[in-house]
Amino acid sequence: MRNCTRNHSAEKCTCYETFIMSNMAPQIGAGFNHGIWKTLENHVRRLTGTYANVYVYTGSLLVPEVLENGGSQLIFRMIGNNKVVVPTHFFKFVLLECDDATYELECFCLPNIAIDSKKSKLGDFLMDPEQVQRYAGQLFFGKVPADQIRRVNDQRFF
Repeated sequence: MRNCTRNHSAEKCTCYETFIMSNMAPQIGAGFNHGIWKTLENHVRRLTGTYANVYVYTGSLLVPEVLENGGSQLIFRMIGNNKVVVPTHFFKFVLLECDDATYELECFCLPNIAIDSKKSKLGDFLMDPEQVQRYAGQLFFGKVPADQIRRVNDQRFF
């Protein structure tokens, strides 16, 4: 894998690698992509100037709703003639490698709805990484020793 120091739009070939069907998911919230999600992506870009390395996982989720009786139910939309499933949420894991060989982790989970980015801040969307991993059915950064992660969502661990 080559070292990418620029935004994917800076090179034609990286656009072709990014804009493929397996890397797409419908965003239904008015202004979501150009609002709070853009704020999050800009935040991650800024972090690349501060940390030795920045590793990112981004994806979509189907998160069940909690019912009044304490149970849960998965309700999701489908759009178009082909019944494309619309994710209920999008997540982003950001693993930040520090100069002292420790790591910091940020985990964001945003609902796929219209979000007023003027009234919301990124901190409103921090979520416990274990919960997001449960929803995704996948372990992220599992090979990073837990004792080397000194902060998660801006909370110091040692």
